[in-house]
Amino acid sequence: KRFHPLESEWLGYVFTLGDVTFYHSGDTDFLEAMNQIRCDVAFLPCEGHYTMGPEDAVRAAAACHARVVVPVHWGGTRENAEQVKELFDGEVMILEQGMPS
Repeated sequence: KRFHPLESEWLGYVFTLGDVTFYHSGDTDFLEAMNQIRCDVAFLPCEGHYTMGPEDAVRAAAACHARVVVPVHWGGTRENAEQVKELFDGEVMILEQGMPS
């Protein structure tokens, strides 16, 4: 999409706490490079207009072998996050605004 050109060199983060590896993609679309990431928990956008939608978020989760997906930037309603939950085989944690971390 025109909102996240590769030339911008924006990035996501992979970090490990204890024995759990997390991936936070940031605002992005599906990228083939996600196949090189290995994580336990993936924070993936699923809004669908400015970022990847639910289907591509699930595709990204599969690419990086995530066991748990946390949908982010889901567009103000739960619909896109719920779609991720319906489509993904693993665990999906839908966080609410103001939920303690």
